[in-house]
Amino acid sequence: MVLLGVLLWPVPGAAWTTDATTFSGQATGVRATVLGITAVVADTGPLPESGGAREASLLNVSAGGLSAEVVHASTVGQGDGTRSEASLASASLALEGNTVSATFLAARASAVCTDQGPQISGGSEVTDLVVNGQSIAVTGAPNQTVPLLVGSIIINEQKGSTTATTGEMTVNALHVLIPGVADVVIASAHADVGCGQKACDPSKEFVTGGGWITGTPSGARANF
Repeated sequence: MVLLGVLLWPVPGAAWTTDATTFSGQATGVRATVLGITAVVADTGPLPESGGAREASLLNVSAGGLSAEVVHASTVGQGDGTRSEASLASASLALEGNTVSATFLAARASAVCTDQGPQISGGSEVTDLVVNGQSIAVTGAPNQTVPLLVGSIIINEQKGSTTATTGEMTVNALHVLIPGVADVVIASAHADVGCGQKACDPSKEFVTGGGWITGTPSGARANF
């Protein structure tokens, strides 16, 4: 009696291919648009799709009703994802009769690839926030809003989304909006990632067969 078996196997370590992970990120100390004119302080610029690292910093800034110290921004895309952060100290803003100040502001955002798919996270830190002379209790919750006479301030503004293969996250520590007049973001971090997918390459599969023979003169079972 002859028994046969045929198996289809992938070549170990060769049949599975993985698309490259792609990166994107950016961080900014301050981005202000007032009456249609935009000014940017400590902007990393966007990461290339291949990843890498970018940073920008400024020791002091004082212009157009804004002042701040030790402004820093960085974004890094490597390994499993992208991570960005921005921070500054002793910030103050005077705008359309409003005053805003804080001793420290920071934002961070990350987008990483995991076995469960893309994961995003982020948060911010706002210390000693004072708006128009009134101390504001920062809750830490996303998108906390402080109304102004005209406009609003959003604390820990967060916008994020994921798909099966991508994830993106943006966090702004402070976002001052005065409709038709000003749009000022202080400490902004953005991160996104495209996760490579594994796929089996049919050209790397092979067929193998085997079996055994019974009924030999010795009564033993022979393999082939």
